[in-house]
Amino acid sequence: MTVLDKITHICLISVSLVALYVLIDQKIVHSGQEPRRSTPSDFIGRRLDLPEISWPTHRRSVVLAISSHYKYCIQSTPLYRSLGSAAAAKNGPGNGALVVVTVEPVETMEAFLAQQAIVATKVLHVDFDSLKVRSTPTLLLIDAQGKVVDAFVGLLPPGKTDIPIKFLQGG
Repeated sequence: MTVLDKITHICLISVSLVALYVLIDQKIVHSGQEPRRSTPSDFIGRRLDLPEISWPTHRRSVVLAISSHYKYCIQSTPLYRSLGSAAAAKNGPGNGALVVVTVEPVETMEAFLAQQAIVATKVLHVDFDSLKVRSTPTLLLIDAQGKVVDAFVGLLPPGKTDIPIKFLQGG
C-alpha cells in the first residue's frame, strides 16, 4: 500500500465518520422534536416594542402576526375582517388599531389583506424572533402603554373569536 493509498483511506474514513455523526445527530438526537410553539404566557405582561407604533395614540390595539400562505391564517380571515372593521369604526386619536406584522414583504401582505377585504391600520415587516413569535397566527391585545394584556396563539376556537373584537370596541 502506497502513501497515497493510506492518505486516501484516512480521508474516506474521516468523511464517513463525519457523515455518520451528522446522520446520528439529525435522526436520533433530534428525531420527533418540534420547534417550541409560542404560548400566551410568552407575551402577557410584556411591553411590545414596535418603533413605528405609538401605543398611547391608540386606546387599544390588536397586533396580528400572520402569514398570507398559512392555512390557519387564511381560515381566520373572517375574524381579521371583523377586527379591521372594529378598528376602522373607532379610527382616530385615542381609538383602536389593527396592526399586522409579518415576515413577508409589506407589499405581499398588503395585497393579501386587500384580496381578503381586511383593513389594517398599519402593516409592518418584522423579524418574528424579535417579538418572540414562533408560530402564526398570533394575536396580541395591547393597551395604551404597549403592554400585552391578552394573547392567542393558533386558530382561535369559535367561542373566543369575540374577545379581540370586544377588546377593540372597548368592552
